[in-house]
Amino acid sequence: ILLGSHPPLVFVDIVPIGVKVSAVVSNNREATHEAIRYLVGLGHQRIAVIAGRDVVSSSFDRLEGYRKAMQESSLPVREEYIEQGDSHIESGYQCAMKLLKSHDPPTAIFALNNRMLLGVLRALREMAVPCPGRVSIMGFDDSDWAPIFNPSVTTIAQPAYEIGQQAAGLLLESIRTAE
Repeated sequence: ILLGSHPPLVFVDIVPIGVKVSAVVSNNREATHEAIRYLVGLGHQRIAVIAGRDVVSSSFDRLEGYRKAMQESSLPVREEYIEQGDSHIESGYQCAMKLLKSHDPPTAIFALNNRMLLGVLRALREMAVPCPGRVSIMGFDDSDWAPIFNPSVTTIAQPAYEIGQQAAGLLLESIRTAE
């Protein structure tokens, strides 16, 4: 049902930058910050990130979390270790290939969504790069397929059910107040 000229709308996880709307999102900045600190704790110093589209808040916040964690760990934020993907498998693959073929390849790659992580896995397989032997990987957005790999893939899990529940509640409240 379309109510008036502005139907009730709630964004879930992805919010266009600069748009003021109701939304339910994870604390992407903090989650990424913790993930990078985890990789640093494993001894990684050359940590690359494959970011998603820079027009949505989740990608922006995740990249900011990466930068903050690197700076707090007294590690350089090397621009050549920041690849801009488009949140799809192929871009994760292309970005990972570029990183892996670089003069000073990273020892860890953090893909900021699970589709790009699949692309990273493809690149590692094609280049026969041992993981986690030579390169550790991590992803954002827990997936059913992550534990299938041996070793299993480390990912940041989002509370999808809770996010959906909150979004539905916000939407229902918006509908009630618009009537």
